[in-house]
Amino acid sequence: MCRWVPYALFWAATLSAQQDQVPDALLARIRTKVSQDVARLPDYVCVQTVERAHRATAREQFKLQDTLRLEVALIGNRERFAWLDARRFEDRELRDMVGKGTIGTGNFALHTKHVFQANVAEFQARGQVNHQGRRALRYDYEVPWERSGYRIRMPPHEEVVGFRGSFLVDPETLDLLRLEVHADEIPEELGLDRASTILEYAHVTIGALDCILSRRSRLTHRRWPVFRGRTKPPRRTNAPLWMFRVV
Repeated sequence: MCRWVPYALFWAATLSAQQDQVPDALLARIRTKVSQDVARLPDYVCVQTVERAHRATAREQFKLQDTLRLEVALIGNRERFAWLDARRFEDRELRDMVGKGTIGTGNFALHTKHVFQANVAEFQARGQVNHQGRRALRYDYEVPWERSGYRIRMPPHEEVVGFRGSFLVDPETLDLLRLEVHADEIPEELGLDRASTILEYAHVTIGALDCILSRRSRLTHRRWPVFRGRTKPPRRTNAPLWMFRVV
């Protein structure tokens, strides 16, 4: 559930797709549409439920470790967090509030804005696919390290990493449906083999505005196991995996 926060209000025109345009022109229209959808988001507050789960090997089912209930606010292009029913938002980072375990930010707008802003990602069209019983257009993308703002922190280390992924849009409205973010070239000192985020989008009413917003997301990361005090790349079938899901 989202509620209105009376800060700034951004307006932008909505563009519709045309079926006969060349791929580069279509991609330009998609990027413009998504960027406008992000820019017109008002400052808002949502209740966020986070389920954190773990499995020791890829053969096992995820086991729920805990559930967190938070309020998240998008204010001035920054995500801020508070425990449910707290009197004010914290000045601390979410990772410092939560402490141990898997946690992530950027799920509501920041990942989206970063991928679609100018001169950041390189895109490649993949054609039409089926997504949850509906037609969708798929594009792959890659953001190199030197243009990335994606930071991964595993105390005491923190590094910027490049990432890649894909996105799906509705071929008629150009609404963003799904965004995948994968980082798998991670510095060894972080002790991670990979980190992946999947975001699903839907129309959400905030105040009087109809917005495109991430309604659920899933973050998974796989750690390198430790042998005699040193990390070692895992075998693919035996890597411990943590999952963080926003529902």
